[in-house]
Amino acid sequence: MIYSILKELERMLSGAGGHEWSSYDDVPDASQEDVAQYPRVLATFFQQGYPYMNGVRRLMELHKKKAWDMATSEFQRLVRMDPENAKCNGYLNSAILYLRKFRENGGFENLTDVSAIDPYKLQTTFTPDFDRETGKEQEHFDDLQVDLPLELVMADATTNWREELQEKVDEDGYLLEDVDARGQRPVALSVALLPDATDEEWAMWPRILTKFELQCKQDSEEEKPIRREEEANAMFQAMKELVEEHGKSPDAMAAEKYLKIVKTTYTNVSHKDRATAVAKFADFWAAHKDGEFPEPKVHALALKKYSLMDRRIVEQAKQLAAEWLLPAGWAVKLGKDGRLIKVLGTGGKTDFYHSKEAALQAVEAQAKRQAEEAKAAHQQMMSAKEAHVERSEAGMRKQLAKAVREENYELAERVHSQLTGRAGGRSGPSRKGTMPIVARSAEEVARRGQGAGRGAKNGVKRKAEGEDANDSALKVRKAMGLKHQQKQEVARSELTLRAGEWRLQGVRLKSGSVLPIVSDQLEALASDAVVLVLVYVDEEVRERKRRRIIEDWGLDETWTVTVRYRLSGHQVTAKRADGKVFLSKHEVAGARDREVLEKMSKPAAARAKDLEAVLASHAKGQLRLWELEVKEMPSLHGLYVADGQSFSKVSCLGISEQVKVSYTGDKWQFSDAAGNVIACTLPSDSGTTSPFECRQLLAGSAAVETMGSLVVKEAIASRLSSHLGQSFGPCCRFCEAGKPRTRASMTAKAAKDKQELYESRLLELQQRRAKAPRTLVDMVSCMLDKLQMFQSASALPEVLRRRKVLRVGTMCSGTDAPVLVARALERALRPHGSELSFQHAFSVEYDVKKQEFLKANFPECPLLFKDCVQMGRKRAWEVLSEKPQPVPDDVDILVAGFSCKDLSLMNSYRKALHEMGQSGATLRGVLDYAERHRPRLILLENVWAILKGNSVGFKQVDLVMEGLKARGYAAGYRLLNSCDYFVPQIRHRIWMWAIRLSDKAPRTQEEAETLRQRAEALSQTVEPKFNDILVALEEPCALHFEDYMLDDDHPAVRAHFQFVKSQNRAAQVVKKKAGAKQDWTQKYDTHRTGHDYQYDRPYTAVRDADFLQVLNDREKELLNLKCLDVMNEQGKDPRAFPMLWELSQSVERVPGVRIRRDRQNYATCILPGILWHSSRKRWVLGIEKLALQGIFAEDLKDTDFPQKLLGDLAGNAFTTSVCAANLIALLTCSSLVSEIGQS
Repeated sequence: MIYSILKELERMLSGAGGHEWSSYDDVPDASQEDVAQYPRVLATFFQQGYPYMNGVRRLMELHKKKAWDMATSEFQRLVRMDPENAKCNGYLNSAILYLRKFRENGGFENLTDVSAIDPYKLQTTFTPDFDRETGKEQEHFDDLQVDLPLELVMADATTNWREELQEKVDEDGYLLEDVDARGQRPVALSVALLPDATDEEWAMWPRILTKFELQCKQDSEEEKPIRREEEANAMFQAMKELVEEHGKSPDAMAAEKYLKIVKTTYTNVSHKDRATAVAKFADFWAAHKDGEFPEPKVHALALKKYSLMDRRIVEQAKQLAAEWLLPAGWAVKLGKDGRLIKVLGTGGKTDFYHSKEAALQAVEAQAKRQAEEAKAAHQQMMSAKEAHVERSEAGMRKQLAKAVREENYELAERVHSQLTGRAGGRSGPSRKGTMPIVARSAEEVARRGQGAGRGAKNGVKRKAEGEDANDSALKVRKAMGLKHQQKQEVARSELTLRAGEWRLQGVRLKSGSVLPIVSDQLEALASDAVVLVLVYVDEEVRERKRRRIIEDWGLDETWTVTVRYRLSGHQVTAKRADGKVFLSKHEVAGARDREVLEKMSKPAAARAKDLEAVLASHAKGQLRLWELEVKEMPSLHGLYVADGQSFSKVSCLGISEQVKVSYTGDKWQFSDAAGNVIACTLPSDSGTTSPFECRQLLAGSAAVETMGSLVVKEAIASRLSSHLGQSFGPCCRFCEAGKPRTRASMTAKAAKDKQELYESRLLELQQRRAKAPRTLVDMVSCMLDKLQMFQSASALPEVLRRRKVLRVGTMCSGTDAPVLVARALERALRPHGSELSFQHAFSVEYDVKKQEFLKANFPECPLLFKDCVQMGRKRAWEVLSEKPQPVPDDVDILVAGFSCKDLSLMNSYRKALHEMGQSGATLRGVLDYAERHRPRLILLENVWAILKGNSVGFKQVDLVMEGLKARGYAAGYRLLNSCDYFVPQIRHRIWMWAIRLSDKAPRTQEEAETLRQRAEALSQTVEPKFNDILVALEEPCALHFEDYMLDDDHPAVRAHFQFVKSQNRAAQVVKKKAGAKQDWTQKYDTHRTGHDYQYDRPYTAVRDADFLQVLNDREKELLNLKCLDVMNEQGKDPRAFPMLWELSQSVERVPGVRIRRDRQNYATCILPGILWHSSRKRWVLGIEKLALQGIFAEDLKDTDFPQKLLGDLAGNAFTTSVCAANLIALLTCSSLVSEIGQS
């Protein structure tokens, strides 16, 4: 107790009890006696069971303060604001919290005697190490690179893909949007992406290395000269080898990223000098890069040591290494004549090969060995996890439950006794008690296992045996670090390329070299052959984020900003030059406001006192005011009061300087506070009794106009109020926010250029709008004209003009849009003298309501089958006759759209085709039909997600291609957008085509393999021609989606409004879907809070509006949020600007909200859901959605169906114009295949 009183008295005398500590300097330092007590404090702290003992020791090492003073709330406040605490995620703050409890519980009163503690443990555990490093930066992420097909970044690339790609990146080459790179394998950043040495730098390298060797000798700590020579020579040889292998510039090889690459690449002991040499070279280059590098003065026999290999040989060796796909660190050594000498591996001096074949075999063996080691390590981790789980109480309980289910009561009793023993060692009772096991009958056990327990009663899904909710490692599950998370994503090939973090490095050619996007060599490269190289350089990303924070927070270069990545959100620490630390932008802004107020408080108080005196004089009737207006000299403008024989400016009304007017000689002079004359009256006004009677003043040598007058008594109050109401002082941050920035910004310039490009495109579309084709026949006619121009022929191809009837079959096309296309093509060909015609052979549709639509609009169709899965058989169930019918085998063209449900990105539970879900089963039916009935031409369509790769890079579309080629079809595919083919809708779809090579199916395995090889070869020949035709038929739609909207007073629109109103949709809203983690109210509240929308509801704020009667609560809130999003992000008011929104989706992914400027005239992708028109404030009708798909009412025979059904049909239909383009290209290319087959 006496110790506590003494410490408290010492604390009071030191002045620390007044909560005045503003920095660590204010805290009393520890004396030698206090430092000697550190081990006793730490040992007692540890023995009493307090956690964070290492944190307390760390604080002692960092600050060396008295332990008693460190255990205070004032010291904890300093630690909490310290960047060192942010680096360790609040670990030091937690340590102080427990040290305070240690003090409150009297821990300092009875410290442990450390003489009985083992000296080694005392030194290593309880004694602070004051020589330890003061703080470590957060471990940086790995630098990565990934090769990515262009189609994953830009789904709708055209021949101008380079210009379009520039719109996807900023001026520094960083992505503007996230890119899903699942299925692509990232690798460590390679040396090849660093800048090569120029010819001038290559010529300078011998001089640089010579000076580097000399500097290494001078810096060596070896005593003997021969040792210094050996060490310097080793550094020189290591750098020379790296220069000749990599051929990089000095700046690149002195960069931190190059050192990181060398450390991770050359891990063998024989290459340890390389990392050391690069680290020393980085220090050397930082100190001497601007100095002189003279020629080496050595003996002629030693001159070879300082000469480098021919630059041409070095580049040739690097190109060979890229073409052979050698791993990082492997190098090719060539002779002076370019002949291969050897291939060097990373295993040391003995790891070399004299031929390409031997080197590639070694690479393959190394990759196999690394895979096996990774597999073994993963197996070891899983085994350790299983062992840990089995030893844990949860694992033992799982074993107990399993033993009871299996009626293994001997094992159950043993496990139960172990659990009971564990519970007995606890201080309190167990949560579930210690009920003994009672043997049950097999029926009871089985019934319990089938879900008769409490979990089944509540509808909770039970885990299967051996199932775990999280199969990740235990350590990872507990606290997965960001770097570990990155490594896991890389290993699983599930990386997402974040916007602003991944930079476009260039385009990789087949030779392995990487060219910048502006290179002229890329002009002839087709978009589907482009492979982009994107890189993640952690150092650059951190610097970009730091610079962005400095700019966003309004800081200057005197601030020190650190960004620490955390799972719970990045932590920013900004340290001012005076040591003050801020953790948020609001703290910085608040500190600035306080400083401005403090700076203005004293002058404001003085002015208030002066103003009070002026008002008091006015109240007594003793105040006479003059007002002077000088527009060209604002410092003289204001109110003046008589001061004896002179006048003084009333300066308390603003920030203007004090001005005194006095009569000197024959003129009035205006002087500032220092007595300097600012202006004076003219000699002609020498007789005036007041300076305010003059109409001009002389400022220097120029005369300025003035206007002065005496303020009447009645107007004094108003004039004082007028001048007092004028703003003065520095602008606050709210006023500055509205000012234009004067600093030139490259980002703003790029955005302006992009905006001008978009506006020019919109203007061009507007000019073509009046003459744009609006019917399907006109669209097809325009395509035929484009085809004739593309082929530079006087007539269309023979295959489109000959007299023949082509039989068409459709599967799962919903509206039978291909038949409408065939009709339109037949009519469009008539003016060209063609006698080609089409016949509807059969349709396949599973949905009963859609079958009724097909019956009404295609009565000439003789067969309507129900299930495409059955189409590979000889007979299938036919709806019209209600009995099985033979499947036609004389079809010329098959157009099918197998189900997209399992493939769509809108589906959170996607399946691959081989898993035989709905998509896989329908595709199997299409392929079975092709195998048995052999249609001559095939067209398939599906969502663009079929093009995305899985974790190993396999694409689902490749499975379709292999299936068609194995059945004897030349096949290919292309990603197309509906808005590029006359229709105002953004709809990306993969269109696949196939052309039969033989009308007979192969009978043997050899025939099948031969036919497949022929199909592969013909596919490579025909696909470029097919794609060229599709590009030639393109025409960006000049129409607006408003052109296909019915008038709001149309009978169909009014009838639909009344129908929806009668449905009472407000009572039908589902608050939470089955399996969802949050209901819609929680999601929407999170979105509103995250964007700081408060209670704004601009869209539904119109009271008693008619459109509110057809919306439920979820849709109303969603419309308000999306309206706010558009207004804040795009600066548009969707209540006046027409937009189409798909409201069936969640708040984060409503289609139609974010549309590129030059595509604002186009509708979002038509889905089977509900589509809302933002400016018309009504639902889009199903007949309107069909029109946006190119399916017009005049082409149908009966549209008297519910609008919901028509909308569902439109969402699943083909876009007719895109289907027409593919059909024309397919017919044209079929003649090419016939010619090749005959030759």
